[in-house]
Amino acid sequence: MSGIIEIVMQIVAIFIVTDIFEFTKALASTIMGDTLPKSQRRLTLNPVKHFEPIGFILFLFTGMGWGKPVETSMAGYKSKRRGTLVTYGTPIVVSLLLAGVIKVCLVFLSASGLNGLWLDYLNSFLYILRGKFVILAVFNLIPVYPLCGNRLLRCFLSPNSQIKMSQNEKIYQTIFVFVWLLGLVGFVVNYVAKALMMIF
Repeated sequence: MSGIIEIVMQIVAIFIVTDIFEFTKALASTIMGDTLPKSQRRLTLNPVKHFEPIGFILFLFTGMGWGKPVETSMAGYKSKRRGTLVTYGTPIVVSLLLAGVIKVCLVFLSASGLNGLWLDYLNSFLYILRGKFVILAVFNLIPVYPLCGNRLLRCFLSPNSQIKMSQNEKIYQTIFVFVWLLGLVGFVVNYVAKALMMIF
């Protein structure tokens, strides 16, 4: 497979996984009673609406990144804790489930007895897509704003701890970027992703 074709596959896969991830977040929040995603026109599968240049470039060149984070409001949630858990946990779960579906498809394709260049390309693309889904799910477990892990962690903290977390947000982000540049974030995320890919 030529390098250009692989890059195109990577780009398409990134668009797909970030689009589905952010749409799922918008849908989950809307179901829980939030009207903000719909009012901001984020309740859509249009990839342009979920495109974020920096996150895209980082995803393409470092293997980790993000789409444009969907803004949510807890005002419409009947239970703020439950609404937040569903909103920010669902995209991670859906990403892993879709990775599992793709794994099943790869197994069926392998056992089908079909062959040809088109099948090689399809297998390669599905393998890349599966990996991106798992990486995005694991990456978003990191509890640094604006990743989902930040909102999920807050659900288990006391009000005072949440306030302190908000006050130190910039510090956490700076430390996160520094650790990322050292390659430690990639090492941990890839390690966990490889372990999960044995399951999904």
